[in-house]
Amino acid sequence: MKHIRKIIAITYILVDLIFLTAAFFLPHYLYYGNIGPDFKMHHLIYAFWIVTTILLFSSSQLYHTLRELSIWREAKRTFRAFLLSTLLTILFLFFLKIQTLSRFVIAQNICFGLLTLVAWRVAKRFFVQYLVSRGFNNVNVLIIGAGRAGKKLAAALLNRRELGFRIVGFLDDRVQEGTLIHQYAVLGKVSEFDAVARKNFIDQVFITIPSERNLASDIGLRAKLLGIAMQVVPDDFGLDPEDFRLHTIGDVPLIEYHNPLPNYRMMIMKRLMDIAVSLFTLTLLIPVFIFIGIAIKLDSSGPIFYPSRRWGRKGRLFNCYKFRSMIMNAEELRQSLLNSNEMDGPVFKMKDDPRITRAGRWIRKYSLDELPQLWNVLKGDMSLVGPRPLPEREEVGEYKLEYLHRLSIKPGLTCLWQIRGRNDISFRRWMRLDEYYIRNWTPGMDIGILLKTIPAVIKGRGAY
Repeated sequence: MKHIRKIIAITYILVDLIFLTAAFFLPHYLYYGNIGPDFKMHHLIYAFWIVTTILLFSSSQLYHTLRELSIWREAKRTFRAFLLSTLLTILFLFFLKIQTLSRFVIAQNICFGLLTLVAWRVAKRFFVQYLVSRGFNNVNVLIIGAGRAGKKLAAALLNRRELGFRIVGFLDDRVQEGTLIHQYAVLGKVSEFDAVARKNFIDQVFITIPSERNLASDIGLRAKLLGIAMQVVPDDFGLDPEDFRLHTIGDVPLIEYHNPLPNYRMMIMKRLMDIAVSLFTLTLLIPVFIFIGIAIKLDSSGPIFYPSRRWGRKGRLFNCYKFRSMIMNAEELRQSLLNSNEMDGPVFKMKDDPRITRAGRWIRKYSLDELPQLWNVLKGDMSLVGPRPLPEREEVGEYKLEYLHRLSIKPGLTCLWQIRGRNDISFRRWMRLDEYYIRNWTPGMDIGILLKTIPAVIKGRGAY
């Protein structure tokens, strides 16, 4: 089986290489009519693009035929991983200062690559599901236990026929033989496992009564002797089963419900993207910084930048930099305005805040006051995407314990709150969005949030 999986993975990689090669060189040849200028340098770009894409696809489990993965989810994984590899390739072009490759050709490379890589995977998934749903490579399944968990499992397998599990029936000591459950009969008692398994050519057994340890252990040993695969449906304890993970410590198997430890490979990737994008954007926005600085100095007295003490990852304090948008004694006046707070929860937000300067009102509307935080991102105090940093004030102690979970990762320049309406949404909803991001973060999610931040900032909705 492992040998077959390796062959499948290698085949998928070769197919990707074919489409990526065509996506890179075909637009190049059509545009230049020949090998084009600086073709050796273009080979370097091609190699970087190929290696980055394959590594990201591998980390997204796109080189395995996971039957439980839907067509839409596989297409989504492909789309996100490809966009990230392309973004890294474009940044590679920028740092090497390669200007011989036409932007039109690059756009064609991206469109052709994205279209072909997603299309062939969708076609492959349809084909595999078609074959499996019609009996190809199906496995005969016996369910031990006809109780709540057994019925729930049978219903799930019936709804996902493309997984290739053919239910033969149930074994249960407490339900009468012949009883139909989701059109499948109880075939006998658990003690009859050997005879039923041999008679019905069972390939896999699901045990849905793990609390009966002696029985489950006995079935496990007998299944092993018969060469039958076995899976155990654990007690979910009323918790979200998507959060479970099985591992071992020594010889002791454990079902892990929650593990806050990060995936360091993914975190390194996130940090590299933070450095590349922040450095590129800071360089690009130098004229904008100068213009905003002049506008602030002409509008009111005081410094251009305002350092605010904020809580970072795991409670570490840092100076969060912003363009100054308020008058110099804004903090002193804040106490007198607390009754005008328009935001629920321990956060102060006021739409017509009298402390905001004329220039400040404009730069806050389009979130330009946040641009200096790109320096915080480059330094490592913040990330491009993450929960917005909390201020170092007495009100931090008013946050509920579950809200402080947002301090488990670096704060971000933008987040889901930023693209969902900002100050127009409630504080509770804001915290829930941060929690959702922490629990479901992927590099692809970061790219999606960054792309959606641009139109959200331009519209200026909910910003004040």
